[in-house]
Amino acid sequence: MESPTLISVWTFDEERRGEVLAAINELIDDFLSRQPGFLSSRLYESADGNTAVVEVQMRTVAERQAVMETPHMLRAMRELRALAHTHSNLYRLVTSVEAPD
Repeated sequence: MESPTLISVWTFDEERRGEVLAAINELIDDFLSRQPGFLSSRLYESADGNTAVVEVQMRTVAERQAVMETPHMLRAMRELRALAHTHSNLYRLVTSVEAPD
């Protein structure tokens, strides 16, 4: 069974924008992308500059849970939550439509 995609929405004051985006990007680049089971990640920024969306795909739910329970991830999430509010959920792709060739 395919692992669901983790989507996290982060909201923050506009003056924290750079700090929050840098912290999320650093966490992904320096830690998450090097973990067993990591497949991909995308970081989106809202046009108004006060929301970010992070999409993370891992190979299995067990690998995702293992990463989320590491001391490094727990500390990083605590630090990010001091800068921004977040809510996350797991999603399964229902459909995807692309333009024909």
